[in-house]
Amino acid sequence: MDAHEKQKGADGRRKVTDEQVIECLNTCFGIVRQAALLIGQKYGVKYTRSGLGKRINASKKLTDARNEAEASGIEFAEAGLFNAIKAGKVQAIIFYLQARSEKYRPRVDIAPVQPPRDEKEILADLRKIGREMLDREESDAR
Repeated sequence: MDAHEKQKGADGRRKVTDEQVIECLNTCFGIVRQAALLIGQKYGVKYTRSGLGKRINASKKLTDARNEAEASGIEFAEAGLFNAIKAGKVQAIIFYLQARSEKYRPRVDIAPVQPPRDEKEILADLRKIGREMLDREESDAR
């Protein structure tokens, strides 16, 4: 039986080998949810993201393979970004500059947060406002 044939475990259910899991992880750049879906499509074995994640985390071999696949995915994305920059794609150029240099990042001004006031201060302000309103009403009545 070669590595791509369906195998059965001791309980009689179909299972996938570590090599098949690694192949799917590589195809999906280490994205576990996508690898679980691909395993179901290719090998007819249903995995949830968490179920496959548990299997991966329980094995150093699979954990290392997932980490390598993730690194490959990042390198692939970086190569795509590089090609887009070389092709003069403005969005790619802006993204790269903002990611690499603070000089090009949008600036956000954040107003200082006022400390919460206590109840006595609030009541004093309300009394003051009330008095001012009464004074205005009296002066308007004259």
